[in-house]
This record gives sequence, structure tokens and C-alpha cells, in this order.
Amino acid sequence: MEGQIREFRGFVLDEPEHRLRKDGVDVPLPPKAFEVLKYLAARPQQLVSYQEIMDAVWPDTFVEEGNLRLSVHTLRKTLGNDLIETVPRRGYRFNAETTIIERAVLNGEQTPVAVEAVRAPHVPPEPRRSRGRTVLTFVLLLLVGTGAISAVWYAAARSAPTVPSTDAHTIAVLPFEVISDDPAAERTLSKGLYEAATFNLKKIRGLRVITIAETGEASSDPDRKLRLGQQLGANEILQASVRSDGEGLRVSYELLSVSDGATVRNGSFVVNSKPSADSETAAALRLARELDKVLVRMRDKRRLPPGLLDETAERDYLLAQQLPRENDMNRWSEATGLMRSVVEKYPDWALGHAKLAEAMVLAHGSDGCGEARSVALRSIELDPKTAEAYLVKGVCDQIERKWTEAEASLKKAIELDEGLDRAHLEYGLLLDIQRRFAEGEVHLKKALELEPFAPYYNVLLCQHYYYDKKWSEALRHCELSQTIEPDYFLAKKWIYWVNVKQGRWDRVREITFGKISDAEALRNPLSRPLVIGDPRGFWQANLEDRLRDQNKRYSPVAIANYYAMLGDKEKTLEFLEKAVEADPEQAKFINPDPIFDLVRNDPRFNELMKRLGVATDNNRSEPTRSTGIN
Repeated sequence: MEGQIREFRGFVLDEPEHRLRKDGVDVPLPPKAFEVLKYLAARPQQLVSYQEIMDAVWPDTFVEEGNLRLSVHTLRKTLGNDLIETVPRRGYRFNAETTIIERAVLNGEQTPVAVEAVRAPHVPPEPRRSRGRTVLTFVLLLLVGTGAISAVWYAAARSAPTVPSTDAHTIAVLPFEVISDDPAAERTLSKGLYEAATFNLKKIRGLRVITIAETGEASSDPDRKLRLGQQLGANEILQASVRSDGEGLRVSYELLSVSDGATVRNGSFVVNSKPSADSETAAALRLARELDKVLVRMRDKRRLPPGLLDETAERDYLLAQQLPRENDMNRWSEATGLMRSVVEKYPDWALGHAKLAEAMVLAHGSDGCGEARSVALRSIELDPKTAEAYLVKGVCDQIERKWTEAEASLKKAIELDEGLDRAHLEYGLLLDIQRRFAEGEVHLKKALELEPFAPYYNVLLCQHYYYDKKWSEALRHCELSQTIEPDYFLAKKWIYWVNVKQGRWDRVREITFGKISDAEALRNPLSRPLVIGDPRGFWQANLEDRLRDQNKRYSPVAIANYYAMLGDKEKTLEFLEKAVEADPEQAKFINPDPIFDLVRNDPRFNELMKRLGVATDNNRSEPTRSTGIN
């Protein structure tokens, strides 16, 4: 059964090519997770023991069961939680039938023919004859002590072949040091976190990752580390330590330049959850996010023409690119001032003008578009192939609701630079506003592929799936955004509304009021309805509270949300009318929001959308799913 191409639930598992695809797009998996999937998919609907899988995937190797659990956890995140069933204390079952297809069919060279789903006979692997010897070797190594391991590590450093240089930036990742009171958990955590971290680091654009865990524990001698990095052809080496106290993980990391040993970046963070596959994933994502901040600055620097800018201008340019990537919006306007000083020094630099225009729009929104548009047009005059200038033009056209012009400009930006992530992001938003969800998904996913650890990009894909009523996908991306950046407020907003649409009132209560007891919630008139199972009372109480509050000015869209949840069409339309009059730039997001399916077929709603310039031909109405309101 080896070397087959199997299809299940829209996925294609190409064993000979070692690839997993869905809808023609590669789905990345760590090598061991792929092997686990291959083994289970060849035995659909059959119980396969833990030991059998480990014997097949890790032959002649002593491994902890935690390695298998990590691989299954990764597969569930990728394929869905229901595909691989856990049979407690026994093993796993692959809950999907698979179909074997020919490569000619996969490549479109032959018309597919109907075939029966394949259920492979359950043939366990041959017992590992060398297992006892492997365990004995493992024990002997422990008895010999760390001196021998250090010697092995040093020998590997001396004998490691020199890797040919490539255009990609290269980081060598040293084995992680784990400090824990539980030796068994320490080994599992070290390996699991290392695999999760290197897997995520490989997603960073333009980064080549060398994993060197197989050389044993890293020596404490910094010269040996640098020598190993040099021989592996790395630009930097990454070393990290993880301290586990049973309740959380503290990760400390340092990125060292191989050329001189200088610290490129260091830091630490805490993952507040008990050690598990989930906490390992969270730590790996946070670490990848931190390193991506360094590498994106290096990418910015590589884009600069050699010798064009003086030292001060180069520093100002790089800082201006960095500031918008931070969540401190109070500092975004600094980027405009920095880029203005650069352009004053270098008035004929097309990219400089485009980046100045981009900073203006980001910091000032519609108020910045007047000057930003002229600056972007100047950039195009200097160099018609400046993709960022078309991006700015497209964003301003969208703000001004010139939809046709906006689409043309954003498509031009993507045509000039397929790797311009912001252009894909803005185009995806435009398509969502027009309810062209299938097209929007393509570009939002492309933006995330280019910047996989940007919390904002994950949130916008979450928002997209919310608009398209794909609640589980929406939650997945918002929760991923919170994993990368725990306090990200936009993620919390959309998690709230997804739970509302799913009728998960316990979660709505927790998000709104925090973790309070039922007794405390009953004393609060705003939370009380959720305790007694009265969602309608919750919306009514909160609406009345907001209408009474004279100190806060709630937007008409926010009030319209409450009336829509109460099923009051007339009041919903009344406040949507006010929203369109007060802030048409923000009101455009009314069109894709499923909350307003209540009034979507009403001619007055379509008239409001026409006033915003949104084509109503693309409006679609689907039955609103139950929210617990009768």
C-alpha cells in the first residue's frame, strides 16, 4: 500500500511526492505528522494502537508517547478535530474513507472514473527487533554523562559540512534547554517545543532554517556554537531556554550573529497554561512572531538600493516601516514624519514617495488621502512599476467608495508585486465588502501566507469567515491571533460575535463580564438574563443601558446591532440610515455583516447600499442561524 495517492474529505495525500494538498494548494505538515497521517490514512476506520504507530513512524528510535500526541494535535489543527478519533488507552482511529486515485487524474490528464473507497487490511508492522538495544544505548548514554554528549556535539560541529550559501537568510536553531522538576516531562517538552518552533519558523518568508537537535545538547562554549553556525552556512544561531513550573512556560531566547557573536535580538515571554501540546504550539508561535520582527526589518533593508541613503536616512526609513507593524497606534504618525524627512533628502526616489503616502493613509485614514494620493501619483511618475504607490491609490479609492477604480489599482499592485502582502489584504477586504467571499478568501489567505504571524492578518481572515458564516474557521483564526498576541482587542471582538451567532451564551457572558460566579452575574441586571437563559432580555437590557448613557456616544451601527438581535426591522433600518449619513466610510461594513440578514431583502436596505456604491447584485440572503432568540 506504499506510494499511493489518497483522497479524503477534499484533501489529497500524495505519498510518493510527500505532499498534502487541498483545492490544489499545498498544506504544510511537519515530517513526522505527515508520516502519522500516511499510516492512519492507509487504515481507515480501523483502531490502530499507539505502540503500532510509534513502531512504524519512529523505527529503531526510543521516543516518548508525547511525540505522537504532538503529531496528532498538529493533524487535528490542520484537518479538523473529528478526523482522528482518540480511543482512550488504546490508540487512534482515522474516521474517513479514502479513495486511491491515479496521478494522471490528479494532474488533469485523465478523466476521473468512479472507484470504490479503499479500506486497507490491517497489517501491523513487524516488531522492532532493535528496540531493546536502542533503549540500552539510550541508558548507557545517560550513564556516561553530559561530557560525552558535549564531545559528540563538538565533533558534529567540526565535521559538519559547509552548506553552500543561498539568497535566503539562514538561521541555525540549537537544541532548547528545558528546566523542569519532571525529567520525563522535560524530555517531551524539549522535543515537542523544538519541533513546533522550527516548523513555524520555516513559514517565515525568505528564511532558511537549519535544525541541529540531532547533534545532542548544545555546548556552553559560545565559540563552538558560532563555529557550528559558520560551518552550516547560517547568518545567525538561535538559542532558547524554557522553564516549566507545571502551571506555565517562560521562554527566553537569543539570536546571535555568526559573524561576530553580537546579539541581534533577545527577549522572553510567558505562556500561561500548563505544559501540553497547546502550550508548546503557543510558545512556538510567539517565538516565531518575535523573530519575524527581526527578519522583516532585514527584508526592508535588502529592498534598499545599495548606497542610496545615508546612515540617518536609512535608519529613519527602517524605523518608519517598523512602527506601523506595532500595535501602538499612537506612534503611527511618527512614521509619516520620518518618511517626509527621507523624501525631502531624496526627492527622486519613487519607493520613498510611495512609503510616505502609505504612512499618511495609515496614520490619518481618509483625512490623509488628499495629500497621499498626490504623493503616490508622484511615485508612479518617477517609476510606473512601484507597486506600493498603486496600493495607496487603491486604498484611497476604496475609502472614497470608488469601487471600480479601487479594484483596478489593487489588482495592478498585485500584478507588479505578487508578494506585496498589504495589497492582497486590502483587495480581500474590498471583495468582502462586496460579498464576493470566495474571491476575498483567496487574497486574505495569500496575505496571511506571506505574513503568517501577523495578528491583524489572522483577525481579518477571522472577520472574513464570520461574514461568510463559517464560524469554526472564524474562531480558529481569531484564537490563533490571540495565541500570537494574547491581548489583541480585535480578536476578542470577533470571538464575541461568533459566539453570539452560535448561541454560546456562557462564552458571551465570560467575554463580556469576565469569569464571575452565577451569584455575581444574577446581581448585575446586564448579565442576569444570560444566567436565567433569556438572551432576548440580555439584548434588551444592554440596549436600554446604552440609550440611557449620556456620557458615551455609541455609534448608530452599534445600536442597529442590538435592534437586529431583537428582531426589530424598523428600528434596525432607522439606525442603519443614521450610520450611512454619519460615517459612510465605516458604514460599508454593514453590507457583509450577517447580523443584518434580518433586513437584507428589504428594498430600503438595498437603497442604503446603493448610496454607499456597493453593488446589490452580489447581496445574498441565507436563513439566519439560531441565536437562542424566539
